[in-house]
Amino acid sequence: MPLKRTTIRLSPHLWNEAKALARERGVSFAELAREALEKELARHRSKGERHDPFFDDTAVYRGPVPRNYSRDHDRHLYGR
Repeated sequence: MPLKRTTIRLSPHLWNEAKALARERGVSFAELAREALEKELARHRSKGERHDPFFDDTAVYRGPVPRNYSRDHDRHLYGR
């Protein structure tokens, strides 16, 4: 498969770290970048079509809540 050429701009710190890691692994910087992109894209695909920050938020409030909270949420949230 033919590869596409691209240019990216990196901070000196990121460039140095990536080059060192590529050298440590015995691969080129380009190969390291491709592997990192593949890994990130696979992680993104595994979330499926439901990639939404609302659903990604797993924080749960476990404190006390007024009994009428769902009905009067605007008043509780905004003071109206």
